[in-house]
Amino acid sequence: MFCNMICFCGADWDICNVQIFKDEILNMTCTLKDKSLNSSDLYVTYGTGIEVSNTEMMVIDSSSLRLTKHMNSMESVGLTNFACMHGKNIVDKSDVTIDYPPSAIKNFSCIIYNWDEGMKCTWNLGVKYYNIFTIKVSLLMKSGDITGQYNPVCKRDNITRNIFCNHTWNHTDHVIFDRSFLNFTVNVTNKCCTGVPVSKQTENLIIIQKENVRPDKVHNVTVSSVTSTCVSLNWDHLKRNRSKLFTVRTTTNDSNWDDAQVDETPDTKITVCELKPYMRYNFSIETRPGKDVGYPSDLVYISAITDIDKPSRPPEFVNSGYQVIDEDCINNARRITVLWKAIAEEYQNGPFNGYYISASSPDDGLLKDYHVNSTGLDIQHHHWERQDILIHQPSSYQRLIDNFNCSSMHTQKIWGDILWNSLYIKAFCVCFFCELFIRQLVCDICDEI
Repeated sequence: MFCNMICFCGADWDICNVQIFKDEILNMTCTLKDKSLNSSDLYVTYGTGIEVSNTEMMVIDSSSLRLTKHMNSMESVGLTNFACMHGKNIVDKSDVTIDYPPSAIKNFSCIIYNWDEGMKCTWNLGVKYYNIFTIKVSLLMKSGDITGQYNPVCKRDNITRNIFCNHTWNHTDHVIFDRSFLNFTVNVTNKCCTGVPVSKQTENLIIIQKENVRPDKVHNVTVSSVTSTCVSLNWDHLKRNRSKLFTVRTTTNDSNWDDAQVDETPDTKITVCELKPYMRYNFSIETRPGKDVGYPSDLVYISAITDIDKPSRPPEFVNSGYQVIDEDCINNARRITVLWKAIAEEYQNGPFNGYYISASSPDDGLLKDYHVNSTGLDIQHHHWERQDILIHQPSSYQRLIDNFNCSSMHTQKIWGDILWNSLYIKAFCVCFFCELFIRQLVCDICDEI
């Protein structure tokens, strides 16, 4: 009789409920009870009905079929079943649990906190064992002449299925971490598949202190001075006698530090320059034992606003820079309007109140100062500023010219100096004048030279 349901190892398979390591060979024999059948018609499947290769089966006699399968050929570890089949009928079926033998661990690392305040070591078990409850892990640490044994915590990651282990020491463990190096051994035992547990040791895991220290974060961070382009910072660290490297990052974006300016210093102070005036800057400070050595500390943040400064660009004249209001001189003066473009906000470098204009001549010096607020007139989609000023005729021109013929024209240059943070923009023009009987000067402002 054949079993039309799972028989779970009745009397046909010679072994049942097998537990085996993945580096071992599974040997099982299926024996027919019904002598009217022949073992040459038998075959073996596993898992979801995958047929075993003919090279892994051998007919022993008319009633017995021998399965010899290397477990390395199995796609995965875990619980599966092997079925002895005749046609579409299951002769017998046996559960087989496959697991990895103990293997060397991987990615062993330790973080030593602030040189001597604690330590945490982590690693993974190298392979994805099927049953974490059959795994036992122990850790040996040699510190000087003292060797201690510890039982780490091991957990499986639900996503990667890797098993990660760790152990943490603190002051209460009375362990000295402040040594040039520490020596570790990790022992892994799998009690899955043999009567005697099988173990694997990973030895001589050397941890060099300087390369694995994570310093404490800095404290007492202050802004010691601020100018329009520089900010000076001071801070302190508990381990003053230890060699450290501090990294200061500077950005105007407190949510994205990818493009931050980076400065490094071994000192507990720094001056960061080449900043923009009247701008809020965010600073982060971290420390580590040296350049690309050890682990970075937690970040500490502080911010500062740079001082106001003079605008970084002068105003630009519009067209010729002026418009003539009075065509004729009145009382030795004529009125003109000076035109310039408003300074863009990005170049103002702080709260912007307006402009100062000084009108002068080379003969008489300063004539008058003018102040214009920051509002202006929008002409043809350009933001323009304007100010009416009086340009006086130099007194040296108010002389009588003997036998003067008004048809004879004389020329003389005059100008107004516009002062912009020690930058002079000179608008030159030519004044035509003649002496009339009423001694009134008539001037025409010409194009800028």
